[in-house]
Amino acid sequence: MEKYSPNLRLILLANSTANIIAPIRSRTLLVRVAAPTHQEICDVLAVSAKKEGWPLVQGLHQRIAEESGRNLRRALLMYEAVHAQNEKVTDSTPIPPADWEALIGQIAKEILEEHTPARILQVRSKLYDLLTHCIPPTTILKTLAFKLIALIDDGLKGEVIQWAAFYEHRIKTGTKVIFHLEAFVAKFMRIVEMYLMEMDM
Repeated sequence: MEKYSPNLRLILLANSTANIIAPIRSRTLLVRVAAPTHQEICDVLAVSAKKEGWPLVQGLHQRIAEESGRNLRRALLMYEAVHAQNEKVTDSTPIPPADWEALIGQIAKEILEEHTPARILQVRSKLYDLLTHCIPPTTILKTLAFKLIALIDDGLKGEVIQWAAFYEHRIKTGTKVIFHLEAFVAKFMRIVEMYLMEMDM
């Protein structure tokens, strides 16, 4: 990098600096760019609609901007999915979730329905499917934890978040991510079982 620095400029994009190794971090200029605001996302969606010849629906643009989590790439994909699935688009047109998010939601429901080793094996195959489609393991764990938290009692939420953070750290330091994802699922099942047993007493 030092040898060719007068002739070459590399621009590296990352969501987090945590995974950038120290030698690269020391030789680069880190520039932190804020995520686009809701209004900026709405403006980009309006420009995109104009280029594609789609009608401008401000209410839909606002909803997509809010549901995208200020992620412009995700907002554009959601906007494209809405137009692919609906001929006529209005303010109340439903926004379809991403396929991987829908699958994680299904996994969360399955984990809550049954707490058996057989169910862990079924969930493991779905987690493998997500990993083979290049969904980052930390994203899988974070999304799964939030989906599970929405479905459980308030008394369990703190412990589930604690274990999600523990296994997220394990994923970042370990090599076999599927083991840590599966361990989180098993731990969650154990927490729920213990909670239900305490309620029965």
